[in-house]
Amino acid sequence: MNIYYILLLFVILSSKINAQDVTVTLTTLVQGTAISLDSIYLKNITNGSQVMLTGLPPSVTTYEISLSKGTIIYGIKELSELNFGFSLYSNKPGELRFYAKISSPVQIKFSLYDIAGRLVSFEYLDCSSGISLITFHPGNIHLGILLVEGSGYKQVFKVTGQNDTSTEMSLFGESAVSFDSNQKAFVNYLAHSDNFTFTPGDSVRFSVYQHDIYPGSIVSGPQQGDTIVIEVVRPCPGTVVVSDYDGNIYSTIQIGTQCWMRENMNATHYADGTELINGTGVGYIDPESTIKYWFHYEDNPDNSIVYGRLYTWNAVMNGNDGTGQGKVQGICPLGWHVPSDDEWKTLEMYLGMSREEADLTRQWRGTDEGGKLKEAGTLHWYQFNIGATNKSGFSALPGGERVFGGEWFYLTTIGYWWTSTKQTQVLLPVTRILTRAHSTIYRDALASPANGMSVRCIKD
Repeated sequence: MNIYYILLLFVILSSKINAQDVTVTLTTLVQGTAISLDSIYLKNITNGSQVMLTGLPPSVTTYEISLSKGTIIYGIKELSELNFGFSLYSNKPGELRFYAKISSPVQIKFSLYDIAGRLVSFEYLDCSSGISLITFHPGNIHLGILLVEGSGYKQVFKVTGQNDTSTEMSLFGESAVSFDSNQKAFVNYLAHSDNFTFTPGDSVRFSVYQHDIYPGSIVSGPQQGDTIVIEVVRPCPGTVVVSDYDGNIYSTIQIGTQCWMRENMNATHYADGTELINGTGVGYIDPESTIKYWFHYEDNPDNSIVYGRLYTWNAVMNGNDGTGQGKVQGICPLGWHVPSDDEWKTLEMYLGMSREEADLTRQWRGTDEGGKLKEAGTLHWYQFNIGATNKSGFSALPGGERVFGGEWFYLTTIGYWWTSTKQTQVLLPVTRILTRAHSTIYRDALASPANGMSVRCIKD
């Protein structure tokens, strides 16, 4: 059969199915880097239908999803069976999309020629190793030849536009190497059916899973051609969880170069087994006291299950006066320590705060860094939680405070965290404060060491 009849049939079939279909592109990012997934879960919130897409091919980081069919557009089986090289898939005006299977990262050159052999346009695109989706924008051409080459691979595609007058055309073509694999995947795409159903206007929850990340999800009212980006976080490499002497288990979170606990401390013993003092019902505490107290907020153990215990600074430091430069293990497990003021600044600056802002004292600093630390939503924050995105994965919770007079304040609305650093002028501990009413971070240095506050630990 003449190639142009094949192309015409391909265009007609594609235009018919695309008129009914809604397709989106999904990418998952960890600290700005796209990652491959183990599975993708689609839940149509509007009608309750759902599907789990599993067995995803390795090294793919961009997934084209047909919501109308509840499947990856390019058949998963076909992706894994691709030969090394390039395979054409395109369904958008002005774009040619290719699946590339390359053994190592390489720069790909796209050269588009008209039927007279004149170079119309060219573009260099970076391609990662494994299977990836790359897009070339050829501009306005009705008929031509596309040469794709890189890393020893060279393939030629014939391309044609939908009509003579379009200023931005959807291009379809035949690879001189492997048209059959494209045709096979396209047929699989048409034939696929599943329990998941979608009608334009429905709301869909996209959830992503991979063995070394915390799951992530986003709810969207997707439209044709939307790009869905889900930002996720991962535990510290080699240290997914850590336990204390009491047997409490804490998940971890990698933020930049730092490894943090993802939950507030809840221990009643130091790592060597030495017991801290239960402050239940103790009342007033002399600010000069060195007794190492822990507390349940309002003396209610249920509060510690979610928010962790509160500690006096002396309990947190375990005899260290906070004037040295070394790491202070204090209440933390072996291999972990109480974060210093500088380590908190490192965290804040990684999230976007300037050095000048980080150094400010006794005021709200930054822009949205506090929001990036706070657990999103109002499950554990009261009523509203301004700017909370938890993009860092830190999952900060508002454990409140016990002041030395014995009063309790602000559970579910404000979180207070000790550092291991004393302010040099007034010799009081430096703290951090997050509230439901701010997306910024307060740095204080006037807290009484006899107050009860939360603590996070950071890995050595």
